[in-house]
Amino acid sequence: MRSFVPALLVAVLACAGPGPAAETPPPNPSEEAFDVIIRNGTVYDGRGGPGVRADVGVRGDRIAAVGPLVRGTAPVEVDATGLAVAPGFINMLSWATESLIEDGRSQSDIRQGVTLEVFGEGWSMGPLTDTMKAVMMAQQGDIVYDIEWTTLGEYLEHLEARGVATNVASFVGATTVRIHELGYDDRAPTAAELERMRGLVRQAMEEGALGVGSSLIYAPAFYADTDELIALAEEAGRYGGMYISHLRSEGNALLPALEELIAIAREAGVPAEIYHLKQAGAENWDKLEPVIERIEAARAAGVRITTDMYTYTAGATGLDAAMPPWVQEGGLEEWRRRLQDPEIRARVLEEMRTPTDEWESLYLLAGSPERVLLVGFKQDSLKHLTGKTLAEVAALRGTSPEEAAMDLVVADDSRVGTVYFLMSEENVRRQIALPWMSFGSDAGSLAPEGVFLESNPHPRAYGNFARLLGRYVREGDVIPLREAIRRLTSLPARNLKLRERGELRPGYFADIVVFDPGAIRDHATFEEPHRYATGVRHVFVNGEQVLADGEHTGALPGRVVRGPGWTGWSGPSLEQRLRDAASEVPAEVAVAVVDLEDGERVTVDGDVVMHAASTMKVPVLLELFRQAAAGERSLDERVVVRDSFTSIADGSRYGLTAESDSEQDLYGRIGDRMPLGELARRMIVRSSNLATNLVIEEVGAAAVRRTMEALGAGEMHVLRGVEDIPAYERGMSNTTTARALARVMEV
Repeated sequence: MRSFVPALLVAVLACAGPGPAAETPPPNPSEEAFDVIIRNGTVYDGRGGPGVRADVGVRGDRIAAVGPLVRGTAPVEVDATGLAVAPGFINMLSWATESLIEDGRSQSDIRQGVTLEVFGEGWSMGPLTDTMKAVMMAQQGDIVYDIEWTTLGEYLEHLEARGVATNVASFVGATTVRIHELGYDDRAPTAAELERMRGLVRQAMEEGALGVGSSLIYAPAFYADTDELIALAEEAGRYGGMYISHLRSEGNALLPALEELIAIAREAGVPAEIYHLKQAGAENWDKLEPVIERIEAARAAGVRITTDMYTYTAGATGLDAAMPPWVQEGGLEEWRRRLQDPEIRARVLEEMRTPTDEWESLYLLAGSPERVLLVGFKQDSLKHLTGKTLAEVAALRGTSPEEAAMDLVVADDSRVGTVYFLMSEENVRRQIALPWMSFGSDAGSLAPEGVFLESNPHPRAYGNFARLLGRYVREGDVIPLREAIRRLTSLPARNLKLRERGELRPGYFADIVVFDPGAIRDHATFEEPHRYATGVRHVFVNGEQVLADGEHTGALPGRVVRGPGWTGWSGPSLEQRLRDAASEVPAEVAVAVVDLEDGERVTVDGDVVMHAASTMKVPVLLELFRQAAAGERSLDERVVVRDSFTSIADGSRYGLTAESDSEQDLYGRIGDRMPLGELARRMIVRSSNLATNLVIEEVGAAAVRRTMEALGAGEMHVLRGVEDIPAYERGMSNTTTARALARVMEV
């Protein structure tokens, strides 16, 4: 602990109120010129408020005005009468990393109103070694491309230079970083390797990555332990980034996997999100309630946890999710080699049939091979099996489903695209209603043409977002339209800490979708997945119209959207500005800033322990209120006012004087009885030290500490009352950190 010297401890909280649904400036009497005016729509600003009748004016790549623009003029005017106007939607889990190289129009997503694709579920397109590039080239399927980049930032810039309709952003993959240093080995990194992995995360964050993403059911990601993930998340956190994860289990071990994610977020000091939250397997459908309880408890304790999902009861991945991780160590070629060894095949077959919590078997969680659909093959000779179940292929080949799965991996030289039917419709609906749930397709952005027709994707590639707005908002009434728009726009934008995206307000980028709430719907099915959604009329990306009357304009205005750690941001970061200000103060300064609306936290020496001084009075008040709420005591209970107290150091008596207190009149009431609630008021409003000591003796310092621990503010350490000099001289002081104080103020 720092010695007791004059110090400044500051906790600043920024909380923007809900405000109106849209900025509505008064009509401009002058002839104001815009590049685009969207007229007479029902405007939803993305923050969850009701829609308002308004116009939206765009100038360049920015929203210039939202409100009545009666006299405004523009070369492009869109009549949005009867239509909803909203911020462009954010796809929190996109696998358009290769499909956008093939076709930058992003057809299946842009026709659903998506204007930002977010990549990086465990694997990211950089950083790469030469060996990694060679493996990627060898494993390419229908989409063939040259790898002209090395780092993640270079990949994103490559997309922008080629031309894409949507904006693009990415997490750096924990799997990618691991392969970069360890290859596909099943072992922990050495200290030197881990430091290099940390350095790769730092580089990616400075290039604009949003944080670190993991996908822990797959090899080699499966081999990473919790400490390794904490280390990588810590590096992302230094740049304001987050941790996002496909949990280690979504089935039998779902709850321990969730606890791991919460622990990573807590220990690394970062927000965390769960990719495509689900309860896989009928035997696990009842785990949604305890999942919600654990997430809410973590959030209440100051650990910001959010989730995303797709709007279907089936997931899509590969046959690797049907086989144990050990057989996949070393990568695809080693996996295929082992599957051709009779002894190893026998062991794999046995493990594929045996329920276990040691690894996640989507094959067993699906319940039967009839619920495992094969949708993507690399070899032309096997493409005729597309759309058949594993049971059907096994019957055609006269073998067991497990043997058929192993044979297909060997013959196709790939993991084989696979759909597993795992979830319940009831849980899908319940999850959609959760206020911290956003949405991602977990798919590429495709078109019903060219190489995309060589495989059958999951229908979520064409329908995930339209399905939400049609099936679950309009028809199912699970959540209101304004809330669905918030979850597709400002919620993910705030979680990702995006600058000037996700809301319709002047000065923000003009990513805008105009759609018909009464008509929007998905049409893709598992039998016919290549079918566009309908109901989205117009889409603008960075001010350029990409969709006009439901048809693609051919425009490719998408840009790289970068995270908070990007070194290219103009001007110093908030943290740097705070550090600069703190350096000018002739004292030790610790700062913690919390945005209560989006949970963003910025600290300057936020974990440095300092003397708590009068800040400890707020925790004492919280404990009093807790006891009152629990019925343990009443605020009307009358307490004898006295000025003699027992030192916690040696049991001696000490007193307070009116001259050293901020409130003197209480000393004139020594011997009287006063309500406990009135003493608490004087403790906070008048900062009375005498009232503070009286309240502490009633509630108990130990009880205050227990409550602080429960709230996630354990560094707020209340030991004693004010002016206990014997205790102070022995180093027994009330202490706190700026981070803990901010947590207390959040409550």
